[in-house]
Amino acid sequence: MNEFAVKPNQIDTGDYFFGSGFGNSEIETLARNIVLILKKHGDWINFSFNQYKELCTHEVSNAEQYLLDTMAEKGWLKKYEGIYSITSSFLEAISEFIDTPERRKRKEEIRNKIETATRDRAIRHQELATNLVHVSTYSDIKKYTLECGFKLEHYVLESGIYEVWFGTDCSYGRISCGKTLEEAAENARLCLISKAN
Repeated sequence: MNEFAVKPNQIDTGDYFFGSGFGNSEIETLARNIVLILKKHGDWINFSFNQYKELCTHEVSNAEQYLLDTMAEKGWLKKYEGIYSITSSFLEAISEFIDTPERRKRKEEIRNKIETATRDRAIRHQELATNLVHVSTYSDIKKYTLECGFKLEHYVLESGIYEVWFGTDCSYGRISCGKTLEEAAENARLCLISKAN
């Protein structure tokens, strides 16, 4: 058993070690598996590949043994006669995931921002629906959509069908189409109202 000040149950595995010092998503996943397994034991026990396989909740592939060996080659694990153990380099690679009051505070701030953004988006959707009840032209729909923090665009396909797309800076999705812009606009209006309610 390794004696480290940090115990497995002090590691936050909720963020899947993305952006860790391992610099490889497959190794990050494997490292998270190891920590989850060792959390059950409460300490950094040594383990064989067979023990790893038995303790994992997913179906383990032979590629995972190759990755364990790669981690040993890079110094994140120590391997002796088929037994793996955690090294201080392993803990350094996931140091930003060690549960501290500062990390908890940072996660809470992020969670609050997401909740606020989600709430604001719902309010903007409702404002949009209220405005759209009273309009029918594409330009008015576009105007009210923009005022509520969204974008509305239209495209004419080769078939002559009008497509109307609705979205934000980071994502767009087709919401309606029609043989004329007026028809597409009316379909868009009804779709946006239903999205907001």
